[in-house]
Amino acid sequence: MNDKGNIEDLFKEAFENYEEPVRPELWNRISSQIQAPVSTPQATNLAQGGAASIKAGALWIAGAALVVTMA
Repeated sequence: MNDKGNIEDLFKEAFENYEEPVRPELWNRISSQIQAPVSTPQATNLAQGGAASIKAGALWIAGAALVVTMA
């Protein structure tokens, strides 16, 4: 299974100098349009609710996987 290392090395070498430099004016325009995050109680509740949804979804998937495995 040493082939995985060889393939990884091939991709690293193939794309080593493939990056295109970004123009400074483009970065300036993007950074000027990005707004700082606002910390409000609603945003905090939304973030906590999202985390709870992810946990519930993960538990549901784990339970479904268990049922399929048992079947």
